[in-house]
Amino acid sequence: MVLILYIKAGQKTLLGDCPFCHRVRMTAALKNVEPELVFVDVTRKPESFLKLGGSSVPLMRHDELILKDSNAISHYFDEKFPPSNLLETNDKSYDSAGAAIFGKFVPFVKNKDSDLDNSLRKSLLDEMRIFNDFLSSRPHRFIASDNLTHPDCSLLPKLYHIKVAGKFFKNFDIPKDFARMHEYVQAGFKTDAFKKTAYQESEIIAGWQKHME
Repeated sequence: MVLILYIKAGQKTLLGDCPFCHRVRMTAALKNVEPELVFVDVTRKPESFLKLGGSSVPLMRHDELILKDSNAISHYFDEKFPPSNLLETNDKSYDSAGAAIFGKFVPFVKNKDSDLDNSLRKSLLDEMRIFNDFLSSRPHRFIASDNLTHPDCSLLPKLYHIKVAGKFFKNFDIPKDFARMHEYVQAGFKTDAFKKTAYQESEIIAGWQKHME
């Protein structure tokens, strides 16, 4: 059986800062799946990667099957390897929880127009407040249960970027009064699945730096 996962190579270390690659590796770790890792320089993609139809990472090859989307790869790992569907939530409200946060963060952290900073910051905070309220209304440690599920594997790597790049480039922190969100982040970052698959903070800073030049 050939099971290969193509992921982003780092600029300063071996492992690059892609949150989508981080997601699929967290999923694999939770399912005790150990694919062979191929580190791709996304600025100079190798011919072997391009021949698979690869344009971005992550990309998975399982024998003759090729998947090119982090969501598809994550659900494939969960369905294919036992116990099946371990990470499913079966509830759309769980699947969408916090999903809009990263989309608000990207324009904020990349913004160079000081006149727009406050409105972009407010949009990000509004989404964080919605997520904090969602968590506050649920008894679970994570989004859908006391164990990590698909939406956690998707969101936690993005919150890692927000925590590191937000602080470095915008002096931004998750507000202290978002207590449940702080608890969620701290608990998620302490899990083995997150820690064993996370890249160094320096890679996040280097990855975003090119957008600031």
